[in-house]
Amino acid sequence: MKKVKDYAQQLSVTEKLLNEIIIQRTGENVSSLIFKQLILEAKRLLNSGYTAKQAAYELNFTDPAHFSKFFKTQTGFSPSEFK
Repeated sequence: MKKVKDYAQQLSVTEKLLNEIIIQRTGENVSSLIFKQLILEAKRLLNSGYTAKQAAYELNFTDPAHFSKFFKTQTGFSPSEFK
């Protein structure tokens, strides 16, 4: 899972500056946007027949349990409940 610092480094800006720009433009912080995108991609994968474990690794989570917890925190459902 990519972090704010990864995107900031790719754009050659500080994390603080990236966050300020994103908040100005969207009203949300960078982490929130990253999480939303991850959830959208996770839902797409799960709807395409991926298991939670496969989706976790596809999205660069090193631990499928962490992915499941993240998914449930963000959506209110476990990956298996979502399917």
